[in-house]
Amino acid sequence: MDIKKSVKEFKRQYSIDVINSARLSEVIREQGYTIVEFNGIDDTDDVRCLIDVLQLQDQISHSKCFTYQDDKHRIVFIHEDLNEEERVVVLAHEEGHILNKHLAHNSIFGEDIIQEYEANEFAHYLLEDKTGKKRRIRNS
Repeated sequence: MDIKKSVKEFKRQYSIDVINSARLSEVIREQGYTIVEFNGIDDTDDVRCLIDVLQLQDQISHSKCFTYQDDKHRIVFIHEDLNEEERVVVLAHEEGHILNKHLAHNSIFGEDIIQEYEANEFAHYLLEDKTGKKRRIRNS
């Protein structure tokens, strides 16, 4: 798969000109995913219940962001304490999983080395500007 080409198509399809966490979150929601913020310590009752029902305690304790999908749920979990730059990086990575349909075999991303490489490569090219340098992340 040509990751550079898929990034270009992704940006065209979703009319992305500015990369920030708000825009990436909006695109992920447009794709049918819910974004759930967690902290793993003092989560709301709803978030704690969701984590327990889906049996995601291990992922919550070891991850700052991950995507879960089954027949009923499509959720991106993101740690609430991440700053803007960190949010952009992890959301771009998760979008790489979503776009590459990595959940065809697993309900949770992150269990396959090749898939992690592809998601990292997607995030790299998405966050790179036209000169080949890492794009400055904007808060707006």
